[in-house]
Amino acid sequence: MNWGTTIRLLACCLLSAALALPAQAEPEPLKILINKALERNPELQSLRLQAQSAKLSARAAGAFPDPQLSLGVMILPHSSLSLDESPMSSVKLGVSQMIPWPGKLSGRSRVADLQARMTQQSVEQAANRIRRE
Repeated sequence: MNWGTTIRLLACCLLSAALALPAQAEPEPLKILINKALERNPELQSLRLQAQSAKLSARAAGAFPDPQLSLGVMILPHSSLSLDESPMSSVKLGVSQMIPWPGKLSGRSRVADLQARMTQQSVEQAANRIRRE
C-alpha cells in the first residue's frame, strides 16, 4: 500500500465519521441563558404587560358605553328638608344611555385589535433582539 492510498482511506474514514455525528444548532448552555434572558428582561416583561392590556382593552372597545344615572334636587327650602314646604322644590331622577352612530363601535373594535397586534409584534421584536444580543 502506498502513501496516496493510505491518505485517501484515512480522509474517507474521517469524512464518514464527521457525517455520522449529529449536528447541534446551539449548545445547551446557550439555550438556557437565552431562556433566562427572555424571562428576566424588564423591558420584555413591560412589553408583555402592555400587550396583555391592549388585548383586554380591545374587547371593551366594541361595547356600548355604560348607562348614566342622574339625580337632581332643585330649590329646597333652607329651614327644613321636607319637599312639600316650597311649591318649586323638586327631585329629578334620570337614566341615560349613549347610542353611538352605526358602525362606530365596530370601527373602534377593529382599531383596538390592530393596536393589540402591533403591541404583540413589538414584544416579538424585542424578544428577537434579546436572542440576537
